[in-house]
Amino acid sequence: FFFLMSKLKGFQYLWTCHTAKLHIRMDAAPTAPVVVLLGWMGGQWKHVQKYSCLYEPSTYNVIAATATMRSSFMPWKYTAIAGELLTLLEGHAHDKQIVYIHALSNGGGFVAAQLMEALEGHPKLHFRGLILDS
Repeated sequence: FFFLMSKLKGFQYLWTCHTAKLHIRMDAAPTAPVVVLLGWMGGQWKHVQKYSCLYEPSTYNVIAATATMRSSFMPWKYTAIAGELLTLLEGHAHDKQIVYIHALSNGGGFVAAQLMEALEGHPKLHFRGLILDS
């Protein structure tokens, strides 16, 4: 995996080869809850970004990921995406970090299932809620 970074309307863009497109917005306080926004398979960022506007930048930090179409035909890639998200969350987490997941369509739901499993019993990251949005 490798990462490319650039600025995109308040988000830092992280791209992971052949797996997912990752975006991160950490404008709120470090202690603010984190929303993991999981887009639909192959969703374009300009469309997924509209959902991030639901979360006030001064109140919530947002990490957004969209599985590529290529990874949608390889279900084990969802575990890899969840692992990358977990690494990002751990890197930005304070003690008892609250995490919400907002999953869009099946692609987001598949990654959400893997991420919830990874968050179970985590000492620093506390999963508090799931939004399933078709």
